[in-house]
This record gives sequence, structure tokens and C-alpha cells, in this order.
Amino acid sequence: MPDKPLLKWTLDAKRALQQAEQLSSHANNLVSHSTASLDTAESLIPKCKFLKEALRGQVTLLERLGGGCYAVEDAARREFEVLFRYCTRQKADAGDRYLSRDWILWILS
Repeated sequence: MPDKPLLKWTLDAKRALQQAEQLSSHANNLVSHSTASLDTAESLIPKCKFLKEALRGQVTLLERLGGGCYAVEDAARREFEVLFRYCTRQKADAGDRYLSRDWILWILS
């Protein structure tokens, strides 16, 4: 009779150890994967910082170029309007208006 409680306790302990082994193995895998992921992330951080700075520089350059393009467009529009007024006055004096208003509005848009 004393063997039965001891046997039951031994089997229960064996089952508990098997479950603990599975959990421990799973936890060990998680730690290994986490360590590898952290190592990868640590090596990627400088690359990401470099890319961020490079992209920031490119965006700044594009903003400056865009501003320059708008400035050139505005200057060309003003120059065209001045020349158009001059030409239409000259042609109107001669009775020959060769540019229609619709065409000019289309050009200025």
C-alpha cells in the first residue's frame, strides 16, 4: 500500500517536470529570438538615423528647389503680363489685337 501514494507522487512529479521542461524550452527559444532581434535592431539604428538625415537633406533641397521654381514662375508671369499689356497697347493702337483674352488666360493658368 505505501507504494501506491509514492508511485502517484512520482508520476505527478514526472508530469510536472515534463511540463516545466516544455515551458522552459519555450522560454529559452523566446529569449534567444529576442536577443537576436535586439542585435538586429541595434545594428539597424545607425542605418535608420543615416537614412533619416539623408532624407531630411533631400526634402530640404526639394523645398528650396520648389520655392525657386515658384519664384521663377511668378517672375515669368509678371514679365509676361507686362509684355502682354505693352504688345496689346501697341497692336490696339494699330487696330490689330492678335492675342485673344481667352488664350492669355489659358497661358496664365
